[in-house]
Amino acid sequence: MPNSTRLGDKKCGNSDYIDRVDLMESFLEVFGKQRIKSITADREFIGAKWLAWLKEQDIDYVIRLKEKGQYISNSRGKMVMAQELFRPLPIGTSITLNQRKIGKKGEVCDVIGVKNKKGELAVLIYSSKVEDPVAIYSQRWEIETMFRAFKSAGFDCETTHITDDLRLDTLMQVVSIAFCLAYQACA
Repeated sequence: MPNSTRLGDKKCGNSDYIDRVDLMESFLEVFGKQRIKSITADREFIGAKWLAWLKEQDIDYVIRLKEKGQYISNSRGKMVMAQELFRPLPIGTSITLNQRKIGKKGEVCDVIGVKNKKGELAVLIYSSKVEDPVAIYSQRWEIETMFRAFKSAGFDCETTHITDDLRLDTLMQVVSIAFCLAYQACA
């Protein structure tokens, strides 16, 4: 099995390209590629090497880009900031740009921009075999809903003074069950 992926040595808790590849190789060894419909990730999990590895492995992906600071080629090939490229997009709509260069290294990906009902922009890159990247990313967004509920929008777990691992584990189990019940009741 490849090296075990650990984030304990990371100061910010974020993985790097090597961590992601190690984790994926471990997964592939145990479960195989046929178990993956697509990899879905948020803005922190981007990079030319990571995208190249996913393409090399023929693993589909849907990854959100940073709207501010991320460059995408426009229809004339000029690199412009994602937020500028999608500024005219009306609220509640999306637009697919198909193959565009992304970032400094110019990795080529399909791109879609979506503005939700609140006017918030999400820019997604995805492999061309993915049929509905917005629907796939929406499923990933459910995780953010849970994190927000755990942290600041309800359970406020970050303010716990519990330091014992076993008690903290029990607390997380109870909060997880409570979240699932509340989420189901609101669905």
